[in-house]
Amino acid sequence: MSGIAPPPPVVQRHRVSTHDNPYATNGHAPAPAPAPPAPAPAKPNHARLTWHRDVREYLPSILRRFLGYREAGTKAPFAPLPFPPFSWIARLPLKYEVWLLSFVGSFVGIALIEIVMIAGFPDEGMIMIVASFGASAVLSFATIDSPLAQPRHLVGGQVVSALAGVAVTRLFRHASGYRLDETTVSGGLGHVVWINGALAMAAALLAMQVTGTTHPPGGATALIASVLPAGVAMSWRLVYIVLISGLLMLGWAMIINNVGRRRYPTYWLSGDVVFVKATHDRVTRDELHMAAVEGRSDGFAQMDRIMSNPVPEDEKLSRRSMGSLRSFASRSQRGRTPRSRSPTTQDASRMAAVEGRNDRFAQMDRALSQ
Repeated sequence: MSGIAPPPPVVQRHRVSTHDNPYATNGHAPAPAPAPPAPAPAKPNHARLTWHRDVREYLPSILRRFLGYREAGTKAPFAPLPFPPFSWIARLPLKYEVWLLSFVGSFVGIALIEIVMIAGFPDEGMIMIVASFGASAVLSFATIDSPLAQPRHLVGGQVVSALAGVAVTRLFRHASGYRLDETTVSGGLGHVVWINGALAMAAALLAMQVTGTTHPPGGATALIASVLPAGVAMSWRLVYIVLISGLLMLGWAMIINNVGRRRYPTYWLSGDVVFVKATHDRVTRDELHMAAVEGRSDGFAQMDRIMSNPVPEDEKLSRRSMGSLRSFASRSQRGRTPRSRSPTTQDASRMAAVEGRNDRFAQMDRALSQ
Protein backbone atom coordinates (compact mmCIF):
# COMPACT_ATOMS: atom_id res chain seq x y z
CA MET A 1 0.00 0.00 0.00
CA SER A 2 3.06 2.19 -0.43
CA GLY A 3 1.50 4.00 -3.41
CA ILE A 4 -1.24 5.55 -1.30
CA ALA A 5 -0.47 9.12 -0.09
CA PRO A 6 -0.81 9.84 3.63
CA PRO A 7 -3.79 11.95 4.71
CA PRO A 8 -3.17 15.67 5.19
CA PRO A 9 -2.26 16.67 8.72
CA VAL A 10 -5.06 17.88 10.90
CA VAL A 11 -4.59 21.52 11.90
CA GLN A 12 -5.53 22.03 15.53
CA ARG A 13 -7.25 25.39 15.89
CA HIS A 14 -7.16 27.03 19.30
CA ARG A 15 -10.58 28.17 20.31
CA VAL A 16 -10.45 31.45 22.11
CA SER A 17 -12.77 31.63 25.04
CA THR A 18 -15.11 34.55 25.01
CA HIS A 19 -14.63 34.71 28.74
CA ASP A 20 -10.95 35.61 28.18
CA ASN A 21 -11.60 38.05 25.37
CA PRO A 22 -15.09 39.46 25.24
CA TYR A 23 -14.51 40.82 21.75
CA ALA A 24 -13.46 37.43 20.25
CA THR A 25 -16.00 35.41 18.30
CA ASN A 26 -15.89 31.95 16.69
CA GLY A 27 -14.17 32.43 13.40
CA HIS A 28 -15.19 36.06 13.04
CA ALA A 29 -13.30 39.33 13.28
CA PRO A 30 -13.20 40.90 16.77
CA ALA A 31 -15.89 43.42 17.57
CA PRO A 32 -14.80 47.06 17.40
CA ALA A 33 -13.94 48.86 20.63
CA PRO A 34 -16.77 50.93 22.11
CA ALA A 35 -16.74 54.57 21.12
CA PRO A 36 -15.63 57.01 23.82
CA PRO A 37 -18.46 58.95 25.46
CA ALA A 38 -19.31 62.26 23.91
CA PRO A 39 -17.85 65.23 25.80
CA ALA A 40 -20.25 67.10 28.00
CA PRO A 41 -21.39 70.43 26.61
CA ALA A 42 -19.39 73.34 27.97
CA LYS A 43 -21.13 75.22 30.72
CA PRO A 44 -21.60 78.93 30.17
CA ASN A 45 -19.21 81.10 32.14
CA HIS A 46 -21.20 83.16 34.58
CA ALA A 47 -18.22 84.79 36.31
CA ARG A 48 -19.07 87.67 38.58
CA LEU A 49 -18.38 91.06 37.11
CA THR A 50 -15.53 92.68 39.04
CA TRP A 51 -13.17 95.57 38.58
CA HIS A 52 -9.90 94.69 36.84
CA ARG A 53 -8.37 98.11 37.43
CA ASP A 54 -8.47 100.38 40.43
CA VAL A 55 -10.31 103.51 39.34
CA ARG A 56 -8.08 105.61 41.57
CA GLU A 57 -5.19 104.98 39.14
CA TYR A 58 -6.67 107.59 36.81
CA LEU A 59 -6.68 110.39 39.41
CA PRO A 60 -3.87 112.88 40.07
CA SER A 61 -1.11 111.44 42.26
CA ILE A 62 -1.72 113.69 45.26
CA LEU A 63 -5.46 112.98 45.20
CA ARG A 64 -5.15 109.21 44.91
CA ARG A 65 -2.65 109.17 47.76
CA PHE A 66 -5.22 110.67 50.12
CA LEU A 67 -7.81 108.18 48.84
CA GLY A 68 -5.61 105.35 50.10
CA TYR A 69 -4.03 104.31 46.79
CA ARG A 70 -0.37 103.27 46.58
CA GLU A 71 1.62 102.27 43.53
CA ALA A 72 1.78 98.58 42.62
CA GLY A 73 4.73 96.79 44.17
CA THR A 74 5.00 99.05 47.21
CA LYS A 75 4.09 97.98 50.70
CA ALA A 76 3.97 99.40 54.20
CA PRO A 77 5.69 101.32 55.60
CA PHE A 78 5.27 103.69 52.67
CA ALA A 79 7.22 106.83 51.93
CA PRO A 80 5.85 109.99 53.60
CA LEU A 81 5.02 113.16 51.71
CA PRO A 82 8.26 114.38 50.12
CA PHE A 83 8.31 117.88 51.62
CA PRO A 84 8.83 119.24 55.18
CA PRO A 85 7.62 118.81 57.80
CA PHE A 86 6.19 115.48 56.64
CA SER A 87 9.45 114.26 55.12
CA TRP A 88 11.00 114.54 58.60
CA ILE A 89 8.63 111.82 59.82
CA ALA A 90 10.86 109.18 58.24
CA ARG A 91 13.54 110.01 60.82
CA LEU A 92 11.29 108.89 63.67
CA PRO A 93 10.87 105.28 64.74
CA LEU A 94 7.65 103.99 63.31
CA LYS A 95 5.88 103.55 66.65
CA TYR A 96 6.55 107.18 67.60
CA GLU A 97 5.13 108.31 64.28
CA VAL A 98 1.98 106.28 64.93
CA TRP A 99 1.60 107.72 68.42
CA LEU A 100 2.12 111.29 67.19
CA LEU A 101 -0.28 111.08 64.25
CA SER A 102 -2.90 109.25 66.35
CA PHE A 103 -2.82 112.03 68.95
CA VAL A 104 -2.99 114.83 66.39
CA GLY A 105 -5.63 113.01 64.35
CA SER A 106 -7.98 112.29 67.23
CA PHE A 107 -7.60 115.80 68.74
CA VAL A 108 -8.31 117.61 65.48
CA GLY A 109 -11.04 115.16 64.44
CA ILE A 110 -13.09 115.58 67.62
CA ALA A 111 -12.47 119.35 67.73
CA LEU A 112 -13.55 119.70 64.10
CA ILE A 113 -16.90 118.02 64.76
CA GLU A 114 -17.51 120.16 67.85
CA ILE A 115 -16.69 123.39 66.01
CA VAL A 116 -19.03 122.56 63.13
CA MET A 117 -21.86 121.64 65.50
CA ILE A 118 -21.48 124.82 67.58
CA ALA A 119 -21.09 127.15 64.60
CA GLY A 120 -23.54 125.46 62.26
CA PHE A 121 -26.42 124.63 64.60
CA PRO A 122 -26.60 127.29 67.32
CA ASP A 123 -29.66 127.44 69.57
CA GLU A 124 -31.30 124.45 67.88
CA GLY A 125 -31.17 122.02 70.80
CA MET A 126 -28.36 120.00 69.25
CA ILE A 127 -25.80 118.12 71.32
CA MET A 128 -22.25 119.33 70.76
CA ILE A 129 -20.98 115.89 69.70
CA VAL A 130 -22.37 112.38 69.66
CA ALA A 131 -20.25 110.67 72.31
CA SER A 132 -19.83 107.47 70.32
CA PHE A 133 -17.50 109.29 67.93
CA GLY A 134 -14.86 109.16 70.64
CA ALA A 135 -14.70 105.41 70.08
CA SER A 136 -14.80 105.93 66.31
CA ALA A 137 -11.75 108.18 66.64
CA VAL A 138 -9.81 105.37 68.31
CA LEU A 139 -10.49 103.11 65.34
CA SER A 140 -9.99 105.78 62.68
CA PHE A 141 -6.66 107.12 63.93
CA ALA A 142 -5.05 104.28 65.90
CA THR A 143 -6.10 100.99 64.29
CA ILE A 144 -6.56 102.24 60.75
CA ASP A 145 -5.99 98.83 59.11
CA SER A 146 -8.91 97.29 60.96
CA PRO A 147 -11.96 96.51 58.78
CA LEU A 148 -14.07 98.20 61.46
CA ALA A 149 -12.32 101.50 60.72
CA GLN A 150 -12.88 101.56 56.95
CA PRO A 151 -15.25 104.15 55.40
CA ARG A 152 -18.11 101.73 54.83
CA HIS A 153 -18.11 100.82 58.51
CA LEU A 154 -17.26 104.23 59.94
CA VAL A 155 -20.01 106.16 58.17
CA GLY A 156 -22.41 103.35 57.34
CA GLY A 157 -22.34 101.75 60.78
CA GLN A 158 -22.99 105.04 62.56
CA VAL A 159 -25.85 106.07 60.29
CA VAL A 160 -27.52 102.64 60.33
CA SER A 161 -27.33 102.55 64.12
CA ALA A 162 -28.78 106.03 64.44
CA LEU A 163 -31.68 105.09 62.16
CA ALA A 164 -32.40 101.92 64.13
CA GLY A 165 -32.17 103.69 67.49
CA VAL A 166 -34.44 106.57 66.52
CA ALA A 167 -37.00 104.31 64.84
CA VAL A 168 -37.33 101.99 67.86
CA THR A 169 -37.48 104.93 70.27
CA ARG A 170 -40.26 106.68 68.38
CA LEU A 171 -42.34 103.52 68.66
CA PHE A 172 -41.77 103.27 72.42
CA ARG A 173 -42.62 106.92 73.00
CA HIS A 174 -46.25 106.10 72.18
CA ALA A 175 -46.40 103.50 74.98
CA SER A 176 -48.43 104.42 78.08
CA GLY A 177 -45.61 103.45 80.44
CA TYR A 178 -42.93 105.51 78.70
CA ARG A 179 -41.12 107.96 80.99
CA LEU A 180 -37.58 109.17 80.36
CA ASP A 181 -35.56 110.53 83.30
CA GLU A 182 -32.11 112.08 83.44
CA THR A 183 -30.92 109.49 85.96
CA THR A 184 -32.20 106.27 87.46
CA VAL A 185 -35.16 106.71 89.80
CA SER A 186 -37.11 104.50 92.15
CA GLY A 187 -39.66 102.45 90.27
CA GLY A 188 -37.82 102.85 86.98
CA LEU A 189 -38.37 99.20 86.07
CA GLY A 190 -42.05 100.00 85.74
CA HIS A 191 -41.24 102.19 82.77
CA VAL A 192 -40.37 100.82 79.33
CA VAL A 193 -37.27 102.95 78.70
CA TRP A 194 -34.88 100.16 79.72
CA ILE A 195 -36.54 97.81 77.24
CA ASN A 196 -36.33 100.56 74.65
CA GLY A 197 -32.57 100.92 75.13
CA ALA A 198 -31.86 97.19 74.96
CA LEU A 199 -34.04 96.66 71.90
CA ALA A 200 -32.63 99.70 70.08
CA MET A 201 -29.06 98.52 70.54
CA ALA A 202 -29.89 94.95 69.49
CA ALA A 203 -31.75 96.22 66.42
CA ALA A 204 -28.78 98.41 65.49
CA LEU A 205 -26.41 95.46 65.79
CA LEU A 206 -28.62 93.31 63.58
CA ALA A 207 -28.94 96.08 61.01
CA MET A 208 -25.16 96.55 60.87
CA GLN A 209 -24.63 92.82 60.40
CA VAL A 210 -27.19 92.61 57.62
CA THR A 211 -25.76 95.62 55.76
CA GLY A 212 -22.13 94.63 56.34
CA THR A 213 -21.33 97.87 58.19
CA THR A 214 -20.45 96.54 61.66
CA HIS A 215 -18.91 99.38 63.67
CA PRO A 216 -18.73 98.91 67.48
CA PRO A 217 -19.33 102.60 68.33
CA GLY A 218 -22.64 102.29 66.49
CA GLY A 219 -24.05 100.41 69.47
CA ALA A 220 -23.40 103.47 71.63
CA THR A 221 -25.09 105.67 69.02
CA ALA A 222 -28.24 103.56 69.25
CA LEU A 223 -28.24 103.89 73.04
CA ILE A 224 -27.78 107.66 72.82
CA ALA A 225 -30.82 107.81 70.54
CA SER A 226 -32.93 105.78 72.97
CA VAL A 227 -31.96 106.55 76.60
CA LEU A 228 -30.18 109.93 76.57
CA PRO A 229 -32.77 112.74 76.90
CA ALA A 230 -30.90 115.09 74.57
CA GLY A 231 -30.57 112.36 71.94
CA VAL A 232 -34.23 111.35 72.25
CA ALA A 233 -35.32 115.00 71.91
CA MET A 234 -33.38 115.36 68.65
CA SER A 235 -35.33 112.47 67.13
CA TRP A 236 -34.66 112.20 63.36
CA ARG A 237 -32.31 115.18 63.46
CA LEU A 238 -29.81 112.90 65.19
CA VAL A 239 -29.47 110.89 61.99
CA TYR A 240 -28.13 113.71 59.83
CA ILE A 241 -25.98 115.00 62.70
CA VAL A 242 -24.39 111.55 62.85
CA LEU A 243 -23.95 111.56 59.07
CA ILE A 244 -22.25 114.97 59.10
CA SER A 245 -20.00 113.93 61.99
CA GLY A 246 -19.03 110.70 60.26
CA LEU A 247 -18.13 112.45 57.01
CA LEU A 248 -16.06 115.06 58.86
CA MET A 249 -14.11 112.38 60.73
CA LEU A 250 -13.62 110.35 57.55
CA GLY A 251 -12.34 113.35 55.60
CA TRP A 252 -9.82 114.28 58.28
CA ALA A 253 -8.71 110.65 58.70
CA MET A 254 -7.98 110.45 54.96
CA ILE A 255 -5.64 113.42 55.35
CA ILE A 256 -3.75 112.76 58.58
CA ASN A 257 -3.36 109.02 58.03
CA ASN A 258 -1.76 109.48 54.61
CA VAL A 259 0.87 112.14 55.30
CA GLY A 260 3.27 109.62 56.87
CA ARG A 261 4.21 106.02 56.29
CA ARG A 262 0.74 104.56 56.75
CA ARG A 263 -2.23 104.58 54.41
CA TYR A 264 -5.98 104.92 54.88
CA PRO A 265 -8.42 103.61 53.85
CA THR A 266 -7.40 100.05 53.11
CA TYR A 267 -10.57 99.64 51.07
CA TRP A 268 -13.79 101.55 50.51
CA LEU A 269 -16.65 99.17 49.87
CA SER A 270 -15.38 95.60 49.91
CA GLY A 271 -12.07 94.13 50.93
CA ASP A 272 -12.25 91.21 48.47
CA VAL A 273 -13.54 92.79 45.25
CA VAL A 274 -12.17 96.28 44.69
CA PHE A 275 -9.69 98.58 46.39
CA VAL A 276 -8.01 95.56 47.94
CA LYS A 277 -5.00 95.75 50.20
CA ALA A 278 -2.26 93.69 48.59
CA THR A 279 -0.96 90.73 50.56
CA HIS A 280 2.78 90.21 50.94
CA ASP A 281 4.79 87.20 51.99
CA ARG A 282 7.78 89.16 53.14
CA VAL A 283 8.02 90.89 56.46
CA THR A 284 10.28 93.64 57.74
CA ARG A 285 10.97 94.93 61.20
CA ASP A 286 8.98 98.11 60.56
CA GLU A 287 5.95 96.03 59.56
CA LEU A 288 6.16 94.10 62.82
CA HIS A 289 6.40 97.33 64.80
CA MET A 290 3.41 98.69 62.87
CA ALA A 291 1.33 95.63 63.74
CA ALA A 292 2.40 95.80 67.37
CA VAL A 293 1.55 99.47 67.82
CA GLU A 294 -1.82 99.15 66.09
CA GLY A 295 -2.75 96.05 68.04
CA ARG A 296 -3.11 93.82 65.00
CA SER A 297 -2.56 90.07 65.16
CA ASP A 298 -1.24 89.57 61.63
CA GLY A 299 2.22 90.47 62.88
CA PHE A 300 2.15 87.50 65.22
CA ALA A 301 1.09 85.20 62.39
CA GLN A 302 3.94 86.51 60.23
CA MET A 303 6.39 86.05 63.07
CA ASP A 304 5.27 82.47 63.61
CA ARG A 305 5.65 81.71 59.90
CA ILE A 306 9.16 83.11 59.95
CA MET A 307 10.04 81.01 62.97
CA SER A 308 8.65 77.83 61.37
CA ASN A 309 9.49 78.13 57.69
CA PRO A 310 12.82 78.60 55.88
CA VAL A 311 13.10 81.54 53.51
CA PRO A 312 15.13 81.93 50.30
CA GLU A 313 18.17 84.14 50.10
CA ASP A 314 16.33 87.00 48.46
CA GLU A 315 14.11 87.56 51.49
CA LYS A 316 14.60 90.83 53.31
CA LEU A 317 15.63 89.05 56.48
CA SER A 318 19.27 88.03 56.09
CA ARG A 319 20.45 84.52 56.86
CA ARG A 320 22.35 85.81 59.86
CA SER A 321 19.21 87.44 61.22
CA MET A 322 17.26 84.29 60.44
CA GLY A 323 19.78 82.22 62.38
CA SER A 324 19.41 84.51 65.39
CA LEU A 325 15.65 84.39 65.00
CA ARG A 326 15.61 80.59 64.92
CA SER A 327 17.81 80.51 67.98
CA PHE A 328 15.33 82.74 69.74
CA ALA A 329 12.44 80.59 68.52
CA SER A 330 14.04 77.40 69.77
CA ARG A 331 14.57 78.94 73.22
CA SER A 332 11.05 80.36 73.39
CA GLN A 333 9.42 77.16 72.13
CA ARG A 334 11.34 74.75 74.37
CA GLY A 335 9.19 71.90 75.56
CA ARG A 336 6.93 71.69 72.52
CA THR A 337 7.32 70.34 69.02
CA PRO A 338 8.07 72.61 66.04
CA ARG A 339 5.13 74.19 64.27
CA SER A 340 2.95 73.72 67.33
CA ARG A 341 1.82 76.31 69.79
CA SER A 342 0.59 75.59 73.24
CA PRO A 343 -2.82 77.00 74.17
CA THR A 344 -1.19 79.20 76.80
CA THR A 345 1.22 80.80 74.32
CA GLN A 346 -1.51 81.19 71.72
CA ASP A 347 -3.83 82.89 74.18
CA ALA A 348 -1.02 85.17 75.32
CA SER A 349 -0.31 86.15 71.73
CA ARG A 350 -3.95 86.94 71.07
CA MET A 351 -4.20 88.94 74.27
CA ALA A 352 -1.10 90.92 73.36
CA ALA A 353 -2.55 91.62 69.92
CA VAL A 354 -5.89 92.77 71.33
CA GLU A 355 -4.27 95.00 73.95
CA GLY A 356 -1.77 96.43 71.48
CA ARG A 357 1.25 95.30 73.49
CA ASN A 358 4.54 94.83 71.70
CA ASP A 359 6.46 92.72 74.21
CA ARG A 360 6.81 89.76 71.84
CA PHE A 361 7.82 92.10 69.05
CA ALA A 362 10.47 93.59 71.29
CA GLN A 363 11.82 90.09 71.93
CA MET A 364 11.84 89.37 68.23
CA ASP A 365 13.55 92.70 67.57
CA ARG A 366 16.31 91.79 69.99
CA ALA A 367 16.71 88.44 68.26
CA LEU A 368 17.01 90.13 64.87
CA SER A 369 19.68 92.50 66.22
CA GLN A 370 21.95 89.80 67.67
